[in-house]
Amino acid sequence: MIPVLAVTDREAAKRMLRDVFKFEQTSPDRMQLGDQAVMLCDTGAAPADLVQLPFDHLALSVVDADAALAEFTARGAELDTAFTPDGPAEIPAFWSNGVRFVFFQGPDGAPFEFCQKLGDESGPAHSHYGLRTSVLDQTEGDLLARGATRVARHVLPGTPPVEVRFLKRGDEVFELFDEVPKSAPTDNTGWIGVIEPDA
Repeated sequence: MIPVLAVTDREAAKRMLRDVFKFEQTSPDRMQLGDQAVMLCDTGAAPADLVQLPFDHLALSVVDADAALAEFTARGAELDTAFTPDGPAEIPAFWSNGVRFVFFQGPDGAPFEFCQKLGDESGPAHSHYGLRTSVLDQTEGDLLARGATRVARHVLPGTPPVEVRFLKRGDEVFELFDEVPKSAPTDNTGWIGVIEPDA
């Protein structure tokens, strides 16, 4: 799958992804970092083959989340204060040794997560697609029907607690979570879904 990002200015979005986050342009509407492609479209002009998913954020693997913070902020990136207002955070329960992660605002404020699996030196590459949904069972069922399998389930403490499920399909990883968004989007920009790789 390739996540689709709707933006108000594709050329500005390409510049930001290239100059700040080190993506490379691979076609007129696609950017790539490691093995992760992103498709850009104009707001209101979704591709005909769009698969609508409750897409919240794109996560990319990095070797060191703190180094990513230093490098990307030096290039002009801004932290996404809805996720990591104080810089990198950790969740010890995820994967074998926990994760350290930091979120930035991408084009039009779309959240990009840079995720370090502790004890893993891989990156930059696909880490996961973050799906925010109040209907976890339905969303999980849709992904299971597309060939995914569940690999983990967690409940993170909080008020209210957040349920998180990880699913995998081939090399793709999906993080489903039911956290209520801290702020509502104001327009139709942002992550709007995915297309299949052969689209």
